Amino acid sequence: MSKKPPSKRLDTLFDELAIPASDPTVKEQGERPPAPLGIPLENPPLNVTEPLPTPAQPKVETPSCPHLGLVNDPDTSLTYPAEWNFCHRASPPYPPNYDHQSFYCLASIYQQCPFFKKKPNTPLPDYIRMEMEKPPVSRVLYRKG
Repeated sequence: MSKKPPSKRLDTLFDELAIPASDPTVKEQGERPPAPLGIPLENPPLNVTEPLPTPAQPKVETPSCPHLGLVNDPDTSLTYPAEWNFCHRASPPYPPNYDHQSFYCLASIYQQCPFFKKKPNTPLPDYIRMEMEKPPVSRVLYRKG
C-alpha cells in the first residue's frame, strides 16, 4: 500500500494563496483586488447576531376627526370611507355616509363638519347617516366561558 503524503495545514495554504504586494494587478500600493473565496479578510465581518439599527421613522398622522372610530375601538379608524367608521360624537354611535366621511371626517377640515360643532351625545342627523338595511351593531357580545 502506498502512503499518502501529509496534507498541508490550512493556514500555510492561505499564506501561499495570498496576493503579494508586488502583484502587477494591484493598481496602487495598498489597493488589492477582492480576496478569492476561502481566504480570510483583513477586516472581520460584522457580528450578525446583533440586530442592525433601524432609522427612526417619522410618525405620519393623517388629519381626521378624533370622533371617528371603529365601533369597539373609538381610537382607531380606517383611512378610507367605510361602513365600519362610526361617529362617536353621536349617541348612539352611527356611521356617517361615504360622502360625509370623505369630505369632513377623513379630511383636515373635520372641524367644519356641521355635526362636529353640535352638542355631543345627540343622534346623528339623517342627512349624515349612512343608509343601511340593518342598524349597525353598537356593542360586542361575548360568550361566557
